[in-house]
Amino acid sequence: IIGTMHSGDRRMSPIVRRLKPIIESADALLLEVSSYKFEQAFEDRQIFRKYMLLPRGQSLRRMMSAATWGELAVKLQVLGMSPAELDRLQPWFASELLDRVSCVSNTPRYRGKGLDDRIETVARRARDRLAM
Repeated sequence: IIGTMHSGDRRMSPIVRRLKPIIESADALLLEVSSYKFEQAFEDRQIFRKYMLLPRGQSLRRMMSAATWGELAVKLQVLGMSPAELDRLQPWFASELLDRVSCVSNTPRYRGKGLDDRIETVARRARDRLAM
């Protein structure tokens, strides 16, 4: 079992190098969600509502201090998100979006390079080599 992070930076490379032989020899890789399934969730409104949005009547704004809410709303405006849309998001999903905004604006070379993404890439390449 490997705990992963969705965001990435240069510290991920040595971890993946150490894990690569283990991943390549594994019979299976179980992920929280594959990159394909995560992208699919954005297209499937039912899945999106179920997992990424708070239940009706709950409010992200009410879960945070006014100052923190204000900072979050300003940062996520980069994605074209209105405060009303943001207010419905699950806290984990809002933080994921915030991390993506941070990755895009500060270190774009690490976007999509979280430990989970890198492990999935190693596993896919190993599978593809075996299929040849």
